[in-house]
Amino acid sequence: MNYYKLGSSAMDGNSLESTFNVRLRDKLFCHSCNKLLTNTSCIDVVLAENPYNYPLDVASGIGIIRKDLVEAIGYEVFINNMMIGKVFYPAGTCHEKFFTFRGRKIINIFSDKFDKVKKCSVCGRLSVFPLGKYYMLRTDFEGTQLFECYFHGLVISENILNKINNFKWRKISIMKLEITDQPPEGCEEIPSFYRQGTMANAASVTIQAGETMLKAKNRTPSLEDFLEHLIANKPTFHCFNPADNSEEIGFSITVENYMNDGATKDDIVLLRSLLKEDYEEIETFYKIHNGIRLYCQNGSPAVELFSIEDWEEKTADARSWFEGYDEDDLFDFQKYGIAIGEVSDSANYFIFYKGKVYYSEHDGGSDEIGDSFTEFVDRFTENPAEVLREFGSDSRFSDGKTKIQWIPKKYTEG
Repeated sequence: MNYYKLGSSAMDGNSLESTFNVRLRDKLFCHSCNKLLTNTSCIDVVLAENPYNYPLDVASGIGIIRKDLVEAIGYEVFINNMMIGKVFYPAGTCHEKFFTFRGRKIINIFSDKFDKVKKCSVCGRLSVFPLGKYYMLRTDFEGTQLFECYFHGLVISENILNKINNFKWRKISIMKLEITDQPPEGCEEIPSFYRQGTMANAASVTIQAGETMLKAKNRTPSLEDFLEHLIANKPTFHCFNPADNSEEIGFSITVENYMNDGATKDDIVLLRSLLKEDYEEIETFYKIHNGIRLYCQNGSPAVELFSIEDWEEKTADARSWFEGYDEDDLFDFQKYGIAIGEVSDSANYFIFYKGKVYYSEHDGGSDEIGDSFTEFVDRFTENPAEVLREFGSDSRFSDGKTKIQWIPKKYTEG
């Protein structure tokens, strides 16, 4: 039987109400590494704001699932394999459409490539992020159809996938998992976000709703979500003909992402000298990948983030489009920002300036598209098809047979 990772393609994430968040972390999380302690089962949560209306989401590391997805999976199957808790509105009212979930068993995952590994000095657990292909052992399944997995999502059987595919889901990503009898050579076990192994006998520690309801902002989008997006299995855009007003999907194209190795020390010195300030997030990413090419068809990317060594040349190209403009008519980011990427072959650049990312079009149009570098790349994680549509005719696909420039409408994985 085949198994699949079921997750959220939105990854906006929900924030916990601040006072409740302090109480929750004081009792249930390691104070050093912020990993959820292993003697917990179901957890009731109080959100800072009303939850996003996504079938599957997360709140500060705790999975949240919508009632209709539970119904599609099947109540009996879900309850037998998950421990559920309640979700409360900011005002303290219980939300009937959403539940929190903890897996009775958290599945083992393996990968052949990692970012970095850190061991917590307090609880002893490891924190890692896998960059390679995911593998799972056949013996871990033991005939079960539903598990919680490492990345705030679910591992489901093909039988469950067939059931939920009878419905249309917004912001759901599906990735087929490789199943092996033994870990492939060179693979290492990925520690679970909680703890691997059965949770069926875990002590029940349920935190009840707090009385003080204070508003708080949603968490900053995760750079790790984007790194996971880069290595997705069979990333595919489903497209429509721009001449078809019904926007019926008529062509699908599986694309590829190409990532460079991490930046050298000299590269990082250059990055800091060019950006000057607020570069911590982008530096973190470039230490992992010094440039990427996204959604490539026949090797040609739809979007590109340049390697650091190319920034100066690309910045000169970007500013050349504004030669002859009165300097007072230009924004500061157009005058002083650094071109870090572009919609390929469009002369429309992504400009980094004082921690923010802007989209600068060669005909003078401009827009802020990220209050931070992480927020910028999270747009691709959340809805790649929507982002490419925003870029217009410069990010369309060809079927190789006709002259149709197919517009992406939907994105899937696996």
